[in-house]
Amino acid sequence: MKKKLFSAALAAALLLGLLSGCAERQAETPDPSPSAPQNTTVSPSPEPTASEKPPVPAEPAALMTVSDYKEVLPYLGFDSAIYAAGGMARDEEAAAEAPMASPSAAPNEMGGLGGGEGDYSGTNVQVEGIDEADVVKTDGEYIYTLQGGRALIITRADGADTAMVSRTQLTKSDTGENDTGYRYYYEYADNMYIVGDRVVVLKNVYDYGQKNDEYYDNNYITADIYDVSDPSSPALVVSLGQDGYLSDSRLAGNYLYLVSSYYVYDYDEDRPSTYIPRLYTNGEESVLPADCIFIPGGVSETWTVVSGIDLLAGETVSTATALCRADTVYMKGGSIYIVNSEWTTDESQPRTEDQYEVVDYNQYAQTRILRFAAEDGKVSADGTGALPGSLLNQFSIDEKDGYLRVVTTSASSSYSVYTDKKYDFVNYQWHDDYESASGLYVLDGDLKVVGQIDGLGEDERVYSARFDGDIGYFVTFRETDPLFAVDLSDPTAPKLLSALKIPGFSEYLHVYGDGLLFGLGMAADDEGRTECLKLSMFDTSDKADVKEAATYRLEDVWYSPALYDHHACFISVEKNLIGFAAEDEYLFFTYENGAFRQLASVSLGEGYWDYNSRGLYIGDYLYVCSDGAITVLNLSDFSTVKTVMLETAEP
Repeated sequence: MKKKLFSAALAAALLLGLLSGCAERQAETPDPSPSAPQNTTVSPSPEPTASEKPPVPAEPAALMTVSDYKEVLPYLGFDSAIYAAGGMARDEEAAAEAPMASPSAAPNEMGGLGGGEGDYSGTNVQVEGIDEADVVKTDGEYIYTLQGGRALIITRADGADTAMVSRTQLTKSDTGENDTGYRYYYEYADNMYIVGDRVVVLKNVYDYGQKNDEYYDNNYITADIYDVSDPSSPALVVSLGQDGYLSDSRLAGNYLYLVSSYYVYDYDEDRPSTYIPRLYTNGEESVLPADCIFIPGGVSETWTVVSGIDLLAGETVSTATALCRADTVYMKGGSIYIVNSEWTTDESQPRTEDQYEVVDYNQYAQTRILRFAAEDGKVSADGTGALPGSLLNQFSIDEKDGYLRVVTTSASSSYSVYTDKKYDFVNYQWHDDYESASGLYVLDGDLKVVGQIDGLGEDERVYSARFDGDIGYFVTFRETDPLFAVDLSDPTAPKLLSALKIPGFSEYLHVYGDGLLFGLGMAADDEGRTECLKLSMFDTSDKADVKEAATYRLEDVWYSPALYDHHACFISVEKNLIGFAAEDEYLFFTYENGAFRQLASVSLGEGYWDYNSRGLYIGDYLYVCSDGAITVLNLSDFSTVKTVMLETAEP
């Protein structure tokens, strides 16, 4: 029997779902079928009363294994109880903003520029020792650039003698009618890693069409491993993949951990390949074994697939899948945390009002956490947790000494449904009671809440967060920017140290050495209207009296990809350099004598926007990389040494 999921749920599936888990093991079972504003420090907010605290989510169900694929079917679907009619669309601020959704030169505890042991930088990462994928990488000798999502450019980095070495087409497409129907096949290279003499390119693959009167729709990701021991001629070693689109990834040593989200739009219960995720090796597919699957008591139409891949051996070590979304991915040590935020709705018993039957609904945001153990490529689900509120991004999470610290924004609202049964009429009444506030929660090794501080930033939401040892910083905003500093030295009793209020807000925070915190965000007037891009340096030497030490406004500049993608922000505390793209330029700054100073501005070239631009250094030179060119600057005086034009990618 063929079943089809409720089509209206498809868009909602991008935001909503339930927590579940998965098991470890590589799939081997074949499918049976195919200027600075004035600082103001305010006193910490009073502790909210019990009635003001956000609802605490029910304990997540224990992870349940299955022994047969069909045991999954009762849990595979759309949970309309979570997505109440129009609930999230009522108010922009009420929407839980789920994010979209990288080795170290001289990292600090909070991560830094991932790279090698030589004098060169790498990707701006969150956690020391855990690399993150990006569109530009270097090994200190060569620069590897993903161009337009289609080609790999390898450039020898040698100052004035810098030169392009090779260009390799990575993707293909196939679109058009054929004898059996039509096909649309498209590949896009998303980002990559470097491990020794291998480059690993992560691609999204879309394949849908009609064949012999049957429609099909497949999307999956691949980790394509290339041997670049000869940079002039990269060679594909193996292509390893899994169903879904790329959610995120991490690299620990030689092991890649690949996370994808796979939506089941319709399925045939007699064909597991239509509702169970598959693995791919050089195009050959196999369905995950049943004992790799974990599910909770709720339902969802989204699988999260996690694989551990040995990049040197060129093989998938193990794979686990969970019936849940992967909004946010955080990894530290041997643990990967999969986090999703959702809106939950509570329903009252019916009551009578005039001729109407009335049901009241209260909806509020919740965050669900699923933890995977990850060691030497072996992955397995080993814990679940739940928190009030919704998560901003991966920097809202941090693990230290066995405790997980999480910053969320809690929000709630309510509405009533009036039903006139006599005339078959239904009306909705929204109540003017939307509330939001932020909090910081501490979870123990069993993912149980053991400490919390909440009710902060009333009627605001979190715009950025960063942890620095025993201190957690986060920014909320509506009209002014409260930068909160929380002492976490006692995990069971977090303590609010200070709350600095300034106009504007920071969307990215970075620990800039001892006693300094860098912020990149937007300047705003006293009523919260944004004005331009703004750099901030906060003096955190006294955690109980954090001050904004300096600001720098980029007048008439409104956007930088570094606001939303930390990989696009180049920061070297050791060299006292900050770099990022702003519209059609790449800018470098330094911070000295209590002020920011701009050092250089590099044009990215006509037609090459800023989203793929990266800055890095190798030895005595800075390199600004875009899809169209690599510009070399001398670190001693920031003069331009050379510009290398890159070959244009094929259409």
